[in-house]
Amino acid sequence: MPRLLILIFLAHFFLSFCISQNVGMQIDVTDTHFLITDPSGRRSGFDYRNKSHSDDSEWLQEIPDANYGSMGVGSLDPNDTGISSMEFTSEFIPPKGEGIYTIQVIGIKLEVYSMSVSISKKNKGFIRFETDDTPIEKDSIVTYRLTYYDSPDSIKSLKKDVSIQSLFRDLSAMSKLGWLKITADTYFTLHQSLKTSYELRDYASARTTLTTLLSKLQQDSVMVISGDACRLLAADIRQLFLEPPFTLSPLAAVDTLRNLLPYAFANSWIGDVNLINELNNGLENARKHLGRNDKINCSKEVSVFQDKIKKEYEKKSTSKDKRFVTENGYKFLYFNAQYIIDRLQVQK
Repeated sequence: MPRLLILIFLAHFFLSFCISQNVGMQIDVTDTHFLITDPSGRRSGFDYRNKSHSDDSEWLQEIPDANYGSMGVGSLDPNDTGISSMEFTSEFIPPKGEGIYTIQVIGIKLEVYSMSVSISKKNKGFIRFETDDTPIEKDSIVTYRLTYYDSPDSIKSLKKDVSIQSLFRDLSAMSKLGWLKITADTYFTLHQSLKTSYELRDYASARTTLTTLLSKLQQDSVMVISGDACRLLAADIRQLFLEPPFTLSPLAAVDTLRNLLPYAFANSWIGDVNLINELNNGLENARKHLGRNDKINCSKEVSVFQDKIKKEYEKKSTSKDKRFVTENGYKFLYFNAQYIIDRLQVQK
C-alpha cells in the first residue's frame, strides 16, 4: 500500500509538472480568415480564395491539439455584412511547438482587420502582440512571422513580411478606402519609381526613393493622409530599410543623417545654426566611434542626438526663440536616428 501511494503521488507530481509546462497560444483576427503554418509545416485555417462558400470540410486542422474557428457573430460570406472574428488556439509542451509560425491573413473583401496574438505559460508569464487596424483587399494576403522559443532570453516576436509588392498592395487598399485622400497619385508615382529602381538593381536610387516616401509621409497632415495610413506605411518603409538589398550600414546611415540636417534647416524644420552644429558634431563623434568599431558609444551619441531633437520639439517655442524643432523636423530626424540604433542592435 505505501508503495502504491508513492506511485500515485509521483504520477500526480509528474502530471502537475507537465501541465505547468504547457504553453497556450491564441491568435484572433477580426473580420476575415487566416491560415497559420506551424514550424513543422502543418496548417490550420481556411483559404477563402476561389471558394463559393465556407464549407467546414474544406477547413484545415492539421496542427495537433489546436483548433481554428469563428469566435464572433455573422457570416464570412463576402456578400454578408455581418462581422466575425476568427480564432486559432493551440497548446503544446516545449520544445515541441517552438520555432517560427507563418500567419497569412486573407482578405475576403475590401476591409480593415486587426490581429492579436497571446502566448501564456502557467506560472511563467504572458506575452501579447497586437497589430494596428490594417487594410486588405479581396483575395490579397498579408503575411506575418511569429517567432516563439521557450527559454526566457530567447526571441519572441511578431513581424510583418514587407516587400515592394506588399507596399503596393497596402497603397492600393488604402487608396480604395480613402485613407490617402488627395495624394494617392503622388504615392503611386513614387512607388513606381521605387519598383523601377529595384528591377534595375539600382539600390542606391531605391533607398533614395524610400527616404523620399518617408519624408512625404512625415510632411503630409491628417487633412491629406489619414493617421492610420501614415503610421502603417512608415512602419513598412522602415522595415524595408532593414531588409536586403535596401540595408544601409550604420556608417552610411550616420552620413545620410548628417546630410539631412541642411535639408531640415532649409525647410525651416529646425532653427538656429548653433543647434545644427551641435547635432552635426554629435554625429561626427558617432562616426568616429564606428571607425573604432565602438558600437556602444556610437549608439550613445545617436541617443543624445535624439534627446536634443525631442527636447527642442517638446519645448514651447516663442516668437523670439530661434532654437526650435517643428513636428516635421522631429519625425524626419528622430526616426532616421532610430534606424541607426536599430542597425547597431542588429549587428551586435
